[in-house]
Amino acid sequence: MTEPLKSEKKQLTSLRTFIEDNQRLIAVLGVFVALALFWKVVLAQESAPYISYLCLLTTIPLIIEINRTYNYDNSSWNLVAFVSLLYGILAYTGYYLLVGYPNHLHGIVNGLIFAMLNYSLLAVINRFINLMKTNEYERNFSFQKRLEELGFPLERRNELMTETNADAKKFYRSIDRTQAVLTICGFVMSIFATALVSNYTRAIIDVIFDINPQINPLPLPS
Repeated sequence: MTEPLKSEKKQLTSLRTFIEDNQRLIAVLGVFVALALFWKVVLAQESAPYISYLCLLTTIPLIIEINRTYNYDNSSWNLVAFVSLLYGILAYTGYYLLVGYPNHLHGIVNGLIFAMLNYSLLAVINRFINLMKTNEYERNFSFQKRLEELGFPLERRNELMTETNADAKKFYRSIDRTQAVLTICGFVMSIFATALVSNYTRAIIDVIFDINPQINPLPLPS
């Protein structure tokens, strides 16, 4: 009974091994967390949060990369504790920045909404354009195969395909112009949609953080 237990313990990933495998990623992660807090302390209250949030957002791909090498079932207890505390530090840092700068959160949320809307529209537009180009290519290819099946002479097939390729080039140029117009329209639509939900997001943030407008009384005449 003791030998299987010993072999099972040897298979567990230790904290030393985990840090040695990910020491560069962990070091870079710590640098960006420190930068997020550094900019909060150094810069003024009005200008600090944006670069602090950017530094904190940079840690997300690092966490994802570190998490790929982490397996809870094959980790020792001290490695599990280390990773849990690491996640806790990042979560508390994000919470600290949110609480420290609630007035700036409205702009950040609007930026995220705009980015999600714009990227989603761009993905739909690119998918539509690629589908149109693929259909045009398949149509030309089917036309060429049809000419071969009908037994057209090679010279006649070349003439017909030359005309078809010229029409295809015109179609591709027009579809590229259409893509540019749709991209601009998607950008404008994302701005308008973000502006429409802006007041709602501000109201939600004000309720969550209990933000009330500060009204300074006018000074009494001397």
